[in-house]
Amino acid sequence: MTTAVIIGGGISGLSSAYYLQKSARFSKILLLEASHRIGGWMKTEQMDGGAKFELGPRSLRASGKGSGFNTLCLIEELGLSDQTIHVARSAPAAINRFIYANGKLNMIPNRFLSFFKTIPPFSQPMFLYLLKDMMSKTPTDEADETIYDFITRNMHSDLGTYAVDPMCRGIFAGDSRQLSLQSCLPVLKEAEKLGDGSLFRGIMKKSKEPYVHSKECALFKRTRKERWATFSFKNGLQTLSDTVKDAVVSHPEVELCVNSPCESVSFSNGKAEVTVNGEKIVADHVVSSIYADDLAKLLPQNLEQLQNDLSMIPAVNTVVVVMEFDGEVMPPTVGFGHLLPSLEDKSLLGVIYDSCTFPEHDRTDKPSSRYTVMMGGAWYDHLTEVVPSMTEDALGRYAVSALKKQLNISEDPSMVHVEKLHNSIPQYLVGHEEKLQRISAVIEIEELPLSLVGSSYRGVSVHDCIDNARLEMEKITHMDLM
Repeated sequence: MTTAVIIGGGISGLSSAYYLQKSARFSKILLLEASHRIGGWMKTEQMDGGAKFELGPRSLRASGKGSGFNTLCLIEELGLSDQTIHVARSAPAAINRFIYANGKLNMIPNRFLSFFKTIPPFSQPMFLYLLKDMMSKTPTDEADETIYDFITRNMHSDLGTYAVDPMCRGIFAGDSRQLSLQSCLPVLKEAEKLGDGSLFRGIMKKSKEPYVHSKECALFKRTRKERWATFSFKNGLQTLSDTVKDAVVSHPEVELCVNSPCESVSFSNGKAEVTVNGEKIVADHVVSSIYADDLAKLLPQNLEQLQNDLSMIPAVNTVVVVMEFDGEVMPPTVGFGHLLPSLEDKSLLGVIYDSCTFPEHDRTDKPSSRYTVMMGGAWYDHLTEVVPSMTEDALGRYAVSALKKQLNISEDPSMVHVEKLHNSIPQYLVGHEEKLQRISAVIEIEELPLSLVGSSYRGVSVHDCIDNARLEMEKITHMDLM
C-alpha cells in the first residue's frame, strides 16, 4: 500500500488531496488537520438574520489567465457554477476605490479625463507619472528590489506612498518598502522587460498577448461575457473549501483527520515517518501545506539548513473586525472600500464596504449595512501600542471608532465580531526567491519525498494556493491534473 500524508487542512491541503486522488499514484491519502475544522483561513460566518461575513479571504478575482483560470475550472468541476455571485467590471463596487489620506477619502483616478487632473493625495496628474515611465529606455538589472523602490524609480514617490504602500497593505498586509517585487508582483518586472524599461509599455504589450487555455471551461466564458471583476458564492467563500472537502472525503482512498496535529516529520531510505498524536505513520510522500516556520519546527536536526531557510520566511498577524449597522448606513460614495497609507495610520490597513460589494450577503429580514476593518499586519506591534489590552472588546471599539470617523458615520453598529489571525499572511521579503531555491536544492539533493504547497512559497492568494497545489501534485503523479 502506497501512502501520502498531507499536513494541513486549509485550501492548499484540500486542493492537494483533491488533485492527488485523481491519479492512482497512492492507495491511501491521509489529510491531517490540527484544529477541529477544515478550511483554514477560508471562513464564512453566518449571523442572525442571515447576514454572511468573511473572516478570512472575502472574494476571488475573475482572472482568465493562469491560476485564476484553474480555479474557475475547479469550481465548474465541483458543480458550483450556479452558486456564484459576482461584481461586474462596470459596477461602482469594482470601479470606485479610495485612499484615506490627510484625514479624508480620496478617490483613485478611474476615468480617462481624471488622468489629466491633479487629484489628491497625488501632487501631479497621473499622466505625468506615466510619461516619466514611458521615457525610460532600458530595464534595470536582474537584482531583486522592493516594490516601493521599483515604482518610485519608474514613476514617482507619490505613487509609492499613496498607491503602492496602501495596495500592499491591502493585499499582503505588508510593507512595500520590504516586500520583494520579484516574488510578490513578478508580472511588473516582466512588463518592464517587455516594455524595454517602461512598465506602462510592457503592460500594454502584455495585455495583447493571446492566452491559450488547455481545456474548455463554460464558467470562464461566462465571466468574459458578463464581464466579472470579482466573485464569491451565495453562501460565502467557505462554500469552495467545504465543497472541495466533500469531494475529497467521498473517495475511499482519502481519510480526513481533524484534531490531529503533526508532531514530527523525519526521512529515511526514501520514506517519511510522520508522528501524529503519538502514533508513527510511514508514508511514501509528504505534502506540507502549513506555514513554513511551523514545518521547520517538525523537521529533524539533520536537516538544519532546510529548517533555517523555512524559518526565515516571516508571516504577519492580522485582525479582522466585521460589523453590521441597522438600516442603510452607507459610505459617502458607493465603492469597494478604502485603504490607508502607513503614514496615515499604521495600525489600520483598510475598510471594505461589504454591503456595496456583495449586497446578496446582507441580512434578509430587514435593511442593514456591513463593513470589515482590517488591522495589524506588518504594523501589528503598533496596533498593540494603541490597543494595549488586545482584547476582542477593545479591538472592536478601536475599529468602530476609526470607521465612524473615516466615513462620517454617527450610528453605532448593532453587531461587532473580532477575529485574530496568527501568522496569517507570509511575507515575501527581498531575497525570498533565493530562499526558495535553497529549499528546493536541499529537497532534491537529499531526495526527500516532500512537497511544499501553501501561501508561504509562491503566492498568497486563493488562486495561487489552489494552482500551486495542482502543479506540485502533477510533479508527484507525472499527470496533467487540470
